[in-house]
Order: sequence, then C-alpha cells, then structure tokens
Amino acid sequence: MNNSRYPEEYEIKEVCSNFIKRRVLNSFMQERGIFVINANAEEVGDILSHCILDRLSIEELRTNAYQLSAKTSLIGFIMCSSSHLFSLNELYEKAKDNDRVLLSKGYKLGNLFVEDRNGISVYKGKLDYVIRKPGRIQFMETEESHCEFLMFENEKGEWQVEVDCSRSSDGKEVQKLFSQFVNKETTTISSMNIDNLTDKQTIEFFDALIAHGMSNDWRFEDVKALTFKRGRNNEDENVDEYLDTESNATSVLSGIRQAVLEGGGLREDTFVKQFEENGCIFTAMTLEFSNISTPEVIHIRAEFKGNPKVFEVSIVNSFETRGTDAKRELASLSSRRNLNIRSSFWNKAREIYAEIVSNASKMKGKK
Repeated sequence: MNNSRYPEEYEIKEVCSNFIKRRVLNSFMQERGIFVINANAEEVGDILSHCILDRLSIEELRTNAYQLSAKTSLIGFIMCSSSHLFSLNELYEKAKDNDRVLLSKGYKLGNLFVEDRNGISVYKGKLDYVIRKPGRIQFMETEESHCEFLMFENEKGEWQVEVDCSRSSDGKEVQKLFSQFVNKETTTISSMNIDNLTDKQTIEFFDALIAHGMSNDWRFEDVKALTFKRGRNNEDENVDEYLDTESNATSVLSGIRQAVLEGGGLREDTFVKQFEENGCIFTAMTLEFSNISTPEVIHIRAEFKGNPKVFEVSIVNSFETRGTDAKRELASLSSRRNLNIRSSFWNKAREIYAEIVSNASKMKGKK
C-alpha cells in the first residue's frame, strides 16, 4: 500500500486475507459495526475491500499487516571446542574463502563486521542460501533466503551464535553451515531442543519463563496463548485445534492431539489444569509484558518449533498505552530494540533450560 493514495480493492482483500490474523480482523470489524458469521479469511477480505474506510482505519490495517509480515524470530546455539586454538570468527573467514564448497551447497557468506559491546567483541555475519522445494512447480522449486547472525565468545572455547530469522530454517541453516567446517572430534554444537526435556519439564520451563524470562524492567501481565499436545509425534505439527476457554473440557480433551488455546488468564484456567493432569507437553506460549518505566506493552512468543523442535523467540505484537484511560494502540519497535528484547529473553531461557537439564541430571546421578 502507498501512504499517499487509497488502496485498490484487491490490495485490501489480499492484506486482510493473508497478512492479518483473524482475531485482529474480528476486533477491527466489530469496532466499526461490521459483523461477519461463518466466513473464511478470503470472504472477510472481500467484504472489507468493498467498504469505504477512513484514513485512520487504513493505517490500522497497514500497521497490523506490517507487524505480521515483519515478524522475526531469534534462534541460538552454542559451539564448544576442546581446542585452545578454536576461534569462530576465524572459522567464518575460512568458510567464506572457500567459495567452491559454499556455492556447491547453495551458500554465500557476507563480510564479517565486529563491534565492541561492553568489552566483548561481537561479530556480525550474513548468510544467503537457497531453499530447494522438490516436486513443486518448476519456477517455484527454489527460493532464496538470507539471515544475519551475531557471534561472540562466552569463555575460552565456548562461542554463542544468535540468528535473527525470518523463518525457522534460517537458524538451522547457519548451524548446518558451521557444522561442515568444524572438527567434529573436538567441537560440539548444542541448542535448546525439546527432546532433552521430559513432559513435566516442558511445563516447568514455560512457567519459569513467566517468572524470570524478562529483566526487572518488565512486568508480567498475562498468558495470551498456549500450545499443548499429547505425545511427541511431529506428524501432528500442523494439526492445531483453536479453542476458547469456555469449551467443555471433558468432551474436548478426549479428541485433542494438539491445540492452541487463546484468551486471557490461561495459565490458571481449569481447562489447562485438567489437560496437565491428563498428561501433555507445552510447546509454545505467548506472554504479555508491560514496561515499568515506559508505555510499552509487548506480546512475546516463546516456542519449540520445527523438526527437531528447537526453541525460538519472536515478538508478535507491540503496543503503547496512551491517554488518561490507558488505551492501547499498536506501535512498532525499532528493529534494534526488537532484536535486543528477543536476545535478552532467549538468553534468560537458555539459563532456565540449562538449570532444568542440569538438575535432572543430578537427580539421576543420585539414584
């Protein structure tokens, strides 16, 4: 959409059908006296494309669409080496110079930049790679993607990599790239994989994120969404049941393999408690935090995603409270602040994850 003109009908239909969440659209329509029953996303987009909307309404649609399409996640991993000569930035330069190997695998590395952060050298790299989709229409069988990532040394022989992803595969591609150039006898690569947690530990992990995931500058407000499932079979990855908190828990529980619950006060909801008692794992949670010194409010999504399921963090919504009635309005975070918040949350999650795994190992050793 162009700010200087009214959008075409097809633009509004496309944006509403593909770039804005349904619950956001429902709220948008209800505020304007538009009520739609039993309509899919395409039909809703068609209805709104024939409405005459004022400038503020168009801007609200635009902001909602940008927030979804610009959503990025952060995935990280740790590389540890027993060799005192190990240096990840030197490994990067070595890989970058090996054009023949990179190109044969569809990779291209950008120049490496370094900056000082509180006395720590932080290196910034960029990866371009090709996604191959066999079996698709010929002109769509390959797709180019790229991502940026930060690398820094936590201690001698231990390096941390944080990947700013537009898709989950970005982090896995960066990890795969480095794994091809390291000495596997002296170097290990580890990430936060849900397979290292028991069912109960997944719940313990997310509960700890509620209490300790953010710094003291932020106050926890609510759990806005929760994803849970029975068992660990990845074939259920896309079988999501969207439920409200007024569903009949007894009748619904028996048929659910994986579900996404949305609403408010979800962590204390009786439906969730009953599901816990019947045995489940938590795989994702959307948490609402408000800043104690600024009007910022964010919805941050913590999720084990992909195959294997690796932990990632994204900010799905951001608001500002304005006026005497503290009304919330959509507001964008700067890309740097967005990344800093995700990085801080991911690092807190890493500490929590490591502690849970370590405690479980100690308990096992005592038996």
